[in-house]
Amino acid sequence: MKEKLIPEWHTLLLAPMADLTHAGFRRLIDEYGGCDLFYSEMIDARLYRQGGPLEKYYDSPEPGADRLIFQLIGRDREELSGAAEILARLHPTGIDVNMGCSAPHIIKYGAGCALMRSAGKARDIMKDLKEILPENMTLSAKIRLGEKESGEELLAFASALIEGGADFLVLHPKTRKEKGARPPRRDFIGLLQRELSVPVIANGHIGSYDSYRFCWDRQQPGGTMIGRQAARQPWFFALLKSSLVRDGLIPGPDPLPPGTEIDLSACWERFYTLLQEHQPVEFHKSRARRFSLYFSENLRFGHHLHSSLVVNARNGEEIDRCYREYFETHREEQYVRVD
Repeated sequence: MKEKLIPEWHTLLLAPMADLTHAGFRRLIDEYGGCDLFYSEMIDARLYRQGGPLEKYYDSPEPGADRLIFQLIGRDREELSGAAEILARLHPTGIDVNMGCSAPHIIKYGAGCALMRSAGKARDIMKDLKEILPENMTLSAKIRLGEKESGEELLAFASALIEGGADFLVLHPKTRKEKGARPPRRDFIGLLQRELSVPVIANGHIGSYDSYRFCWDRQQPGGTMIGRQAARQPWFFALLKSSLVRDGLIPGPDPLPPGTEIDLSACWERFYTLLQEHQPVEFHKSRARRFSLYFSENLRFGHHLHSSLVVNARNGEEIDRCYREYFETHREEQYVRVD
């Protein structure tokens, strides 16, 4: 039996992101290297239990079940436990419960951050899941600050999750109503890390090695979760790992030495190939558009490119053609140098 894989200080995790962290994207990240644990897209527990025709694409084990955590979202013990029981048969590294999504329709349903309104209910959900999962499988929850900024209430809620059996927590330190532009209050990460008996993973606004070190040096989280920056730069995990090796914070070879050139055209082509291999055609347009939103930031005229394909591209193939034509026209933008 494999050992339970608990994150440590410099563990790097890929965040769960709708329309992004599908099997093909996870494969792309893994091919560049540097990522230690991968999260799936958020899986709707209710729909997954019903076994819809497209649900099977959410539980692919790529890039390997031994490094994959399935994230579930649901509003009660029955939904979440039923889906977790099915997913556990695929032998992932762990199961995570989304208690941080603040989308209005998710809150209205009673899932995501709405679960943070009752520590008792959240604890009972975790207890049920703990009883279902094998001993070598982790149980975690991704949370926010909740309805308001209160260290006391956050600590009480997080403690309830641990009482329920959580092996680690992921904290995106914003309240439910705060949007992406609001800087995260990372002092809450440090608070939980000091007071709790399990690792607390930092999530939010890590877009460079400097921002990584700023967070780690001050809060010493039990790991770091990267989201949008991984879509902008699928090689970002390798870049972080390389810097950690050079600074002597972790052992091992340097996965991305200074001076390495990243071929942006090849990166896009590999992304779209993997998208075709791992996702149904019904998903190609939405997934390609979502990736383009971030990846286009590498390009001088990327905003115009992305805006154009959003308006004009009718399917994934046309989005792919837009990118190929762009690199044919702007060959000077094909490579970026890593320093």
